[in-house]
Amino acid sequence: MIIAHIGSWKTGTTAFQYALRKSKVELERNRIRFVDTREKWFSEEFLPLFRNFVKRYESNRNYAESLEGSIDVFERKVGFEDDLIISWEAALGNPLNPSRETLYHPEATATWFSALNNIAEVKLSLVIRDQVELIQSMYAQEVRKGRYTGDFSEFLHDKMPLDVSWSRVVAPFFEAGLGDSLRVIPYSVSKGNMQNYFSKISWEKMKFSEIDISERKNRSFSKKAIEMMRRCSPLLEKSEARHFEKFLVENFSVDSMSGYAIASSEQVSFIRSHINKDDYNT
Repeated sequence: MIIAHIGSWKTGTTAFQYALRKSKVELERNRIRFVDTREKWFSEEFLPLFRNFVKRYESNRNYAESLEGSIDVFERKVGFEDDLIISWEAALGNPLNPSRETLYHPEATATWFSALNNIAEVKLSLVIRDQVELIQSMYAQEVRKGRYTGDFSEFLHDKMPLDVSWSRVVAPFFEAGLGDSLRVIPYSVSKGNMQNYFSKISWEKMKFSEIDISERKNRSFSKKAIEMMRRCSPLLEKSEARHFEKFLVENFSVDSMSGYAIASSEQVSFIRSHINKDDYNT
């Protein structure tokens, strides 16, 4: 069995991957292999073939060779003797990348996993988040990392990922015959019980303990912290920015200050206007 956690972005994926790495020995003891996307073969051998497949699929060109090639590399590198678990939020694409081929591409991703399912049983987990929360979190991360220094209104104009309709993302997996193999989990499940949340993502194959995740500190910025980082990061060197970010996390996170809501009511309405009305709740 292959358990694939395919995102989405900003739904605790980094914390889940951290927990998997911390639990690697226990996983192997239970004959479950963690496929780490940070491994060299994944980025250098597998991803170029997968991206070429997506590019060919999206442009309606013959993609059979790149599809088979990427699956062959994946199978050769991980083997299917044991159960596998992979957390790969980029499988669906990167909604902040301006290149069309790397936006959400669920049709291509569903086709790839459907082909993989012909070789080994595939179980998929997709965590979905309210799009207004998602876009605000994306903006906060871009500011934290110094990749964006504009305000939120500029972000909506320059980089807003409009391709976040969950019903559109999910539908291709049903069309590819993977409906019974796809578990869609609301991000709200994570609040207050991360162990249960991680267990759902792993299809109950893994029971996560408090030790697995307690060392991972990833508190969110408050609105005030985001504003300070946005104004100061262009003036700082990388090492200085890291120290400043640590200071803000410790003193101006949402744990210690209120006011995380970044979007105004008008901006919320603008975001909602680009999304199916029944999308998230459905």
